[in-house]
Parts: sequence; structure tokens; C-alpha cells
Amino acid sequence: MKKATPILALLLAIVMVFGLTACGKSPEKPGTDNQVSQQTSEPGNQQPDDQQPVDQGPKTLRVALSGEPTSLCELIATGAQNSPTSHLLYDTLVWRNSQDGKVYPALADSWEILDNRTAVFHLKKDAKAIDGSPITAEDVLFSLKSARDCTTTLVSAYVNYDIDACEIIDEHTIKIVASHDYSQIVNLLGNRNFLIYSKSLVEAAGGFEAIAQTGAAATGPYKLVEWIPGDHITLTRNEYYHGEPGYYDNIELYFISDGATRAMALQSGQVDFIYGLSPALIADIENAEGLKVIQTLSGSVLTMFFNARDNEALRDVRVRKAIAYGINKDAIVEVAYSGVARAADSLVPANSPYYTEMDPYYNPEEAKRLLAEAGYGDGLTLHLLALQSESKLCEIMNNQLAQIGINLDMTIVDVPNVVKASQAGEYDLFIFSRFGSDPSYSIYALDGRRPSPKEENFTMLDDPSIYNLLDIVYSSTDVNAGRAAMHELDLWNAENFFTLPLIDSISLFGAKENIDGVYLDYNGMHPFYGKLFEK
Repeated sequence: MKKATPILALLLAIVMVFGLTACGKSPEKPGTDNQVSQQTSEPGNQQPDDQQPVDQGPKTLRVALSGEPTSLCELIATGAQNSPTSHLLYDTLVWRNSQDGKVYPALADSWEILDNRTAVFHLKKDAKAIDGSPITAEDVLFSLKSARDCTTTLVSAYVNYDIDACEIIDEHTIKIVASHDYSQIVNLLGNRNFLIYSKSLVEAAGGFEAIAQTGAAATGPYKLVEWIPGDHITLTRNEYYHGEPGYYDNIELYFISDGATRAMALQSGQVDFIYGLSPALIADIENAEGLKVIQTLSGSVLTMFFNARDNEALRDVRVRKAIAYGINKDAIVEVAYSGVARAADSLVPANSPYYTEMDPYYNPEEAKRLLAEAGYGDGLTLHLLALQSESKLCEIMNNQLAQIGINLDMTIVDVPNVVKASQAGEYDLFIFSRFGSDPSYSIYALDGRRPSPKEENFTMLDDPSIYNLLDIVYSSTDVNAGRAAMHELDLWNAENFFTLPLIDSISLFGAKENIDGVYLDYNGMHPFYGKLFEK
């Protein structure tokens, strides 16, 4: 089968081969003088994960998000605020635990890898959607086809490029074939972007747009109770969920955009857990009785990609090196991130098992020399594309590069527009975050077999000399071999600089000191499962 034309970043089908044919009264909002319902219990009163909690009435975890979701469906979502909710509503075939790198059962109870391209997944026969209807291989096929056909978000690239075919074997068995040598296909499907929807419930509702506000096709451990726009979302346990029940009976997600107000809500006891703690407020939370700050590497490497295909200057390695040598990442960390981040030195995040430390290379004098040697001693202007969330970093970097004679013509846009511009290759330099404990995500931009930005080859590079190293990282089941190959790629990149790792991000959360049942994934997108993985 011919692969469909791929799209940009983030999924995957008897019978077919990829022709893949709330309402209620709002509680008082945290962060005000009003109190949350007295029915809410304290998370600290919960029993350890390996014990059944004493029945003391419903347990509710109250969470403050930094913004309101645009959708409960990742296929039509446009912002990061969707993930904490949609990932509680929808399940995946398997789970990739970023803390230990292992893959655990989810909707699939077991699987086998037939060869380096093919995996067969056996679904749990008791898996059900929120209406009690069974989840079958047809739902998996439908979900992966829908992800492939999605053109408005970052979720379709992996289906389009990495998955060649899906075949339903029987009601509970599906075979998935990778489009290239990729024995880590199971790891790929454990990514949190590969969500499975109930086909019958999506169709009954009238399509994905119809479930965007209801979560009506949910397959995960929680279901929607209510969504009060501008205020909160309430979730409750899905009684039909096949796996370990969500640790909390109910989860209330409040939308509080102001960081100081979120911190106040935690300090006053109105919420139990907050996203996006400001570095400036760390001391306030740490010094408050009964509260703590959680800092964790996010698994996200903010990276600059060089369009060496379309820009003549960037085809010269001396220019690319000059840019790399002219950026003081430590200064960016201090100013743009208040010291709460890490200067990135590798293609993969520092919490990846494939990470090895690299030497720093900030050297502005050498940068000036290289630019002059390349014929750009009088200066050079380059077009930079980046997200609004990175505007402060871009300003600092622009000032730094100006010192060596490089001016940045910056286009700073929101997610939908950055997707369009990056897919069209409308940049000389592109700044974007690479997520994931699977190292494959970090090297797609160097793979010339992914011929354009739509396939996440943001550099438009085509260098067969590194294909063997790329394939080892893609397909090796030996972490040591994969780490060695990744280190060789890091060394190669440090000589060629088609990509420049900038920032290893740190996620900051505030929480009650004795909070229990919270699991933090590598990017903080799935924190509320309690006893899901072995500890």
C-alpha cells in the first residue's frame, strides 16, 4: 500500500490494509474567596497504592490548570491544555512508562513482534467504552485511520510515515506493520498521542467535532461529568474501565490562567495540585506548611532546526557552527527560565536512557571568525519561526546573535499557524520542542528518508552516511546499543549542526505535601493514575 502524504508531529489497521475506509451546577472557583464543596476529601488521607482505601466517601483531586482545553479530542485540539484531560478520558493500546522505559499493557493485554516491521496486538476481551460497549480491533483501526487523516494538529505524522498497514485478524486481534525497519513499533504505539476512540460512539455522536466537548467516545479510566466553560471540568471514574481504576473517584480541573492565583489556590487549600508553577513562586510554596514543589525534567528538548536545503548560507557548515557558537544557552536559562531549566547538550532529553553528556560549545569569538571566513562578515539576516510560548527565549537569542552579526527576522505564532508554516518549510530556522522518551522522535529531523517538514524532517537533510546510526536507534531493542548509536549521532551533529539542542525543560508543579496517587509522566501529561505501574 502506498502511504498517504504525511503531516507534522504526533499515530497509526480481516479484512483491510490501510485503506482505513454536560451540564450541572458549577462549584465555586478556586482562587476566589469562595470555598470548594465540603464533600471534597483531602488527598493526603488516602491509603498506600497497594491497599484498598477506607471508604470515607468520594475522593476528589482538585487540580488547577494554567488554561482551559479547546477540545477533549486530540484530533481536533489546538493547545497543550487539552492533554491533561483527554489523556484521562482515552486509553492507548499499550503504555510507555517514561520513568523506566518499559511498555505495559493497556487496551492490548499482550503482543508479539513478528519481525522488525510487524507487531500483533491482542486486545483485552473485557475492554469496554463508557457506555459498556466492547472495544474491538475495529475501534483501533478506526482510531488510527482517523489520526492518519487528521490535518489540523500535530498527531498524524507518525501514522502517515511510520505505519504502512493495519490488518484486523479477528475481533480482538490486530496486526500493525511499520513502513520501515522499526522493531520498536510497540514503543511507538505506547506514545500518549495514540489514543483509541470508540467508533460506534463517535459515529453515533456525529463525528469528532461532536465529542470534542463531551468526551462521549471515551475508552479510558475517567468520563466527563460536566464542563463549565471558563471555570472547570469534572471527571468521574468510568465504571466500565478494564484496568486499574483511577486512584481518585473524581477529578476537578479548574482553569486559572494567572500563576499567582493558582499558587494562592493551593496555599489556601482550595486545590490540591497545580500545573505551571512560576519559578518566582517556588520559595512561597516550599515555605508554606504542608506544601511541596515538584520539579522534573519534562522530557522535552527545545531544538532549533536549520533549513539547509532552501537557504544558501545555511548550506555552509561554518554558518551553522557560528550560530551554535553564538548562543549562550546558560544565559537563556537564567533570564528566560529563571534558572529552572537545563541547557540542552544532546538530541535526546537528559532523562532519556539514550542520553550521554556532551561538551558545551559557546564561543562567540570563534563564531565571528567562522562567519567572516564564510563570507558573511558584514552580517546575515535569517528568518526564524517559533511558537509564542518561546517569545522571550527568541528575544534573548536574537540579542546574542546580533553580537556576532546575525539578525533574526522572527515570526512568532500560535500552534495552528506554526503547523502550517513549518509544514510548508517557511523558515530558515525553526524552534520546536521534541517530546518523548522514545529517542526516535529526536532524530526524525535528520532522516532524509522523511523527505519534507511534513514528515518531521525539519532540516530537509538527506545524508545516507548516518542512516545506519538512525536505523540502530529506530530498531534496536538493546538500550546500550541504542545509546551508543545516539551518542555517535550527537557527535556527528556537533560537527555539522543541522539541529541545535537549546533547552532541556523542567516541569514545575505545586502540591500538598502528603498527596498520593499521582504519577508524573515525562511531560506531565498523565498524572493521576496511582497504582498503574510497578514502582
